[in-house]
Amino acid sequence: MRDTAPSPEQARREYWKNRESTISVIKSALWVLGSSGGIWPRHNARTVLHRMAPLENLVRLVLANKDKIYISKQVMENLLEDAAWLEKVRAKAEHFLKR
Repeated sequence: MRDTAPSPEQARREYWKNRESTISVIKSALWVLGSSGGIWPRHNARTVLHRMAPLENLVRLVLANKDKIYISKQVMENLLEDAAWLEKVRAKAEHFLKR
């Protein structure tokens, strides 16, 4: 694991390369979050937050530097959609942690 944050250009490449697999993992963890009872929802909420953190950081970094790097229209649409979706996922996971 790197100690330093990636450059905006590296973040854009990593985001695009890992987007589909990371979203799939988050959706899987999110499904498990809603399907269990007892103490597991809190544990699963932590798992969701942990798994989404790298993608969330990449999205933030790229969007913060969108004027400094080339971003195609499709990538920008995906970034904005993913940012909104990640915000909803974070809210849902934090809701389970507050229970």
